[in-house]
Amino acid sequence: MKNRLLLCWLLAGTPLLGGAATYVSVNLNLSTYPDLVPVPGYPVYYAPRLRANFFFYDGLYWLLSGDNWYVSSWYNGPWSYVGPDAVPLFVLRVPVRYYLAPPAYFVDWRRDGPPRWDRHWGPDWERRHEGWEHWDRHAAPRPAPLPTYQRQYTGNRYPQPAQQQSLQGQHYRYRPHDAVAQQHFQAPLTTQEARDTRPAQLSQPVPERQHAASGRQEQQPWQQQRQQERQQEQQQRQQERQQEQQRQQERHQQEHPAQQRQQPAPHYGAQSHAPQPMPSPPPGRMETNRPPPEREPAPAPRQQAMPQGHAAPPHEGAGRPERGEERKGPPAKQNEGRRDRDQRDEH
Repeated sequence: MKNRLLLCWLLAGTPLLGGAATYVSVNLNLSTYPDLVPVPGYPVYYAPRLRANFFFYDGLYWLLSGDNWYVSSWYNGPWSYVGPDAVPLFVLRVPVRYYLAPPAYFVDWRRDGPPRWDRHWGPDWERRHEGWEHWDRHAAPRPAPLPTYQRQYTGNRYPQPAQQQSLQGQHYRYRPHDAVAQQHFQAPLTTQEARDTRPAQLSQPVPERQHAASGRQEQQPWQQQRQQERQQEQQQRQQERQQEQQRQQERHQQEHPAQQRQQPAPHYGAQSHAPQPMPSPPPGRMETNRPPPEREPAPAPRQQAMPQGHAAPPHEGAGRPERGEERKGPPAKQNEGRRDRDQRDEH
């Protein structure tokens, strides 16, 4: 009766490995499958090359980190927490010397004996597990076969928890015999069961997608209305900008009518250095670039013979001008002509 109550309590308080388990993070990360060696006289394996309290018993991996125990069906996890009452007794009976990273409270215990869990976990645990350190060594079970198929899954090829169960069903047929270990073990699916359940697993997200699609369809009317309103606002703003630009152009034309001449279109091609012919002037416009016509030289003034003994005045190199010409000259020259005539009359 006592064992049945203990088993029921374990079933209620211990999570199973698989989809319903709660995984925790531990201070252990293995990139390759560890070398496992059986502990002499025990149905348990340990990892002599790991700096960790790493064991394999009854088809599962067991790890003591700090003051807590963890269990996993794969060598690098994911790991699930295990309470003190849910650790198999054969794992707790392993001598202290096989704990390669022993906690601080192991220091005073004998290396060839099991850890004193009764002292560490208290009298209540000891009453529930009375005589835990004694057993019939001749009736001890044989070690479970190692899941060596996991050696090929290293590094990036290490499977996710959802894939681990399917791979275990294909490559590992062992089932735990220990009553406590069975509570942590979830029977993996066989190949046929995995094929039967695969369509159901793939079809699970379909209702969510359908619901999401229906939700988008329900939202389409108001989304379309909102989009139409935005398009109308954009068109109205564009029309207002065009009207404003047109008004500015008209205002500019009214204020600057002289600048309405058509400007030559800019030439963006390569500029030619060859001389360009001069454009012909428009009809009716006088050419201003042509040189003025040459004028005929004025005829030289006629010279009149002077009587002997008289010389030409120093300021004039020509003879006396005629009467008609005197009147045409400036007043100063006319006076000079009269003075010369008066002088000739006195002589």
